[in-house]
Amino acid sequence: FISHVGQVEPCGYFEKAAGNIKEQTFKEVWESSPLFADLRDYDKLKGKCGICEFRRTCGGCRARAYEVTGDYLAEEPYCIYEPRAMRQSAASRCGHGSPKHILGGKK
Repeated sequence: FISHVGQVEPCGYFEKAAGNIKEQTFKEVWESSPLFADLRDYDKLKGKCGICEFRRTCGGCRARAYEVTGDYLAEEPYCIYEPRAMRQSAASRCGHGSPKHILGGKK
């Protein structure tokens, strides 16, 4: 997103400047901004977004994460999906080998 004053932001709802096209080209902002570098690196995502098997497809809404937590790499605060790794971890803590057991399936 490029604002009316040239500020380059990840999206219209994520009001954190990555640079300004009056000072740099868009390509320079995209390639050199630490903000955009962080957003391209899915391994930096925290919480359940960081372990989610869909993080490269979804990535969560970084604007909502930033608004709610102050950290744009924090987990998506309104996501109801529970990543596979969390389900498997919960099943192993309960002493069951399969998360299906927790959901009413056979062991």
